[in-house]
Amino acid sequence: MAGPAPQPFNKGLLLLVFAGVSAVIVTAWLVLGQRAEAPVTVETVKVDPQGPERPIAFYLAQADAARGERFFRGRCGVCHTIETGAPQGIGPNLVGVMGNNIASRPEYGSYSTALAQQTGDWDWETTSRFLRSPRAFAPGTRMAFAGVTDPQDRADVMLYMNGQGGSLPNPAGAR
Repeated sequence: MAGPAPQPFNKGLLLLVFAGVSAVIVTAWLVLGQRAEAPVTVETVKVDPQGPERPIAFYLAQADAARGERFFRGRCGVCHTIETGAPQGIGPNLVGVMGNNIASRPEYGSYSTALAQQTGDWDWETTSRFLRSPRAFAPGTRMAFAGVTDPQDRADVMLYMNGQGGSLPNPAGAR
């Protein structure tokens, strides 16, 4: 015994359903789009699960000069050299900078007024503050680098830089 005959595919009904769903989606999009008064800005914030950033000495105790060299070559080396006798780049050659006065390279004559007016030495704390945000450290600096937000990256690169002719004693535990 044969069952009921299959119904033919109703293309008209499918088209009607598709048109109805599309109309609802377009209407909702238009209505919701008109209600938005201002664009929404999303800001990415790096949250340290261990709480606020610790003093740079904590990160220096775990610093690794090899990681710092890779970081320097990849990010700092675009504008700076760090070898004895190497030419100045867009920024000064940084060989031996750690432990010396800020903006004190006579062979580099392009320091911004903002940086040249800074006093003190490139010690661990000062260099960390500068690397974190050059513009906050010396408002008006010409250095276009946004900064190094990760304190471990800062510690690693500072340890590497100090090993390239710097005069600061290495922190205990640093490699």
